[in-house]
Amino acid sequence: MHKLHSLFGRTDGKWFTPFGLLLITSLIWAVAFPIGALVVGIGVHANWLTVLYGSAMSLLLALGLLVARRLGTVEIMTMLVGLVQLFFLPRHMQYVIMTRASVRNLYVLFPVKWTPEMINLGLTWVLAGTSVLMFGIVTAGYVLRGRLKPDGAPVARALRIPMLPAVVLASVVVFAVDCYFSLYLGQSAAMNCVDETIRGKWLIHFFSGDMVLFATMVIFGPSLRKLTWRQYGWFAFLIFAYLIYTLALGSRGGVMRVAVITFALLVAWNPLQILKARLVLSLAPIVIILGVAFFFIGTNLRYLQSSACANRQTDLSEAVSIFEQNFLSAQFLDPVGSEAGKRDAGMISLSPTLAKVFDRLGVLDYPIGVVVVPGDAGAKAQYMNWTYMAKNLMNNLVIGVPFPEAEIMTSSLMPIIYRGFDERHVRENFLSEMWTLWGSSYVLGGPVGGILMLFAAGFLLQFAMVGVGRRLGSFEFYWKCCCIWMGCAVLVFFHMAIDHAAFVSFVFFFQSCVVLGLMYGLDRLLSAARKGLG
Repeated sequence: MHKLHSLFGRTDGKWFTPFGLLLITSLIWAVAFPIGALVVGIGVHANWLTVLYGSAMSLLLALGLLVARRLGTVEIMTMLVGLVQLFFLPRHMQYVIMTRASVRNLYVLFPVKWTPEMINLGLTWVLAGTSVLMFGIVTAGYVLRGRLKPDGAPVARALRIPMLPAVVLASVVVFAVDCYFSLYLGQSAAMNCVDETIRGKWLIHFFSGDMVLFATMVIFGPSLRKLTWRQYGWFAFLIFAYLIYTLALGSRGGVMRVAVITFALLVAWNPLQILKARLVLSLAPIVIILGVAFFFIGTNLRYLQSSACANRQTDLSEAVSIFEQNFLSAQFLDPVGSEAGKRDAGMISLSPTLAKVFDRLGVLDYPIGVVVVPGDAGAKAQYMNWTYMAKNLMNNLVIGVPFPEAEIMTSSLMPIIYRGFDERHVRENFLSEMWTLWGSSYVLGGPVGGILMLFAAGFLLQFAMVGVGRRLGSFEFYWKCCCIWMGCAVLVFFHMAIDHAAFVSFVFFFQSCVVLGLMYGLDRLLSAARKGLG
């Protein structure tokens, strides 16, 4: 029994830790694929090799966790495995058992006639790339052996700001400034109706609501058990304010970002820390329900913003009508006898309403499509190269546009390369899309170069978290959270090409300094005022 406890990451005789939970769910996923195929049947996108790849990926995740546990690299690996289980495996399961209509986003992103053999070819690269990425992480752990804290022991808190009012005031300031730039000046998070005089300039990158959420949770998260009920109320208010702020911008992923950052915080603090099963099991359905609701509300608000971008007047009655059509009267399962059911008898079919939600989890579509679909070879050669990316990065880091020939960020090039659109159409209609690190590495380096890039990414991510973090003193915990959340989530899974990743990384740390500096300055100011009044 003691060996089992140790295997699953127990610290006080229990198993319910982030590490142990992911290890168990990886094993569950491994058997879920063949069971699903046998019980429901195999859909039009899959064959038994697709099923086998699902089980192989699941077992690979479990093996990666066990090796990382032994080498002391459990934090980065735990986050990586968690994100694969959230964004890759459910989509993989959709390929196996869903109808064509239920995974239609794959056809929209890459408009070709998909076959199981094409899907399997892409999955081969994803499986190989994930293996190499994990190998890079554990290799860094082997190189750093002896310098790691045993069993992911907690590190010092990042920044001690004793006065919660300072955080609240800083949050209000940042939300207000960010909303001013995002809504009043037209820098909408939902649509590309951007004033050319401010697009890509430093002014709009000083403040970030996402950074307020991240900094607040990192500062107060480890101390939640010590907060008073009044402080709990303010903390909950900040989370609620952030969600309303994201809705105002037309964003549909606010709830998901809160959930992912919370998990990253738990992993950074200690992936072997015991979680209360009752709390997790009660919060999970709440997060799911809120996530679905916010998706449809955000979609509705995004439509209104697109109308404003097109100089259309959308009155309140039209807005209510759109909301009722998209959400209140939505059907979440196709009725029996529908066209989808007749075409794919026996398969599970989702309504278009609910399928849109699952399409947002279709991160796996991108690396599969990038590997399998050739795309426009000329456009790929013109845009997807290191010289173009370096020039575009400079365009976004300095005032002005020093390289007008590289004005479009490569994160927006999917429509040009794979859907036949031109630059003008992209500028007017499209936002960034996810290449993922798997896709970017393959496009830039091919099979061999891509493997080397994935290994280097895993190695450098783990090495940076430990090697740099050990030298940051009280900021080590903040740095660990940055590496685990920013590194794994943003730079690996939601990776939108190299130039975009480099720019986002720069802006992320720049905004961290702004937000933390504002919090610290307000804290000093309030402390001085308190002493003066006292």
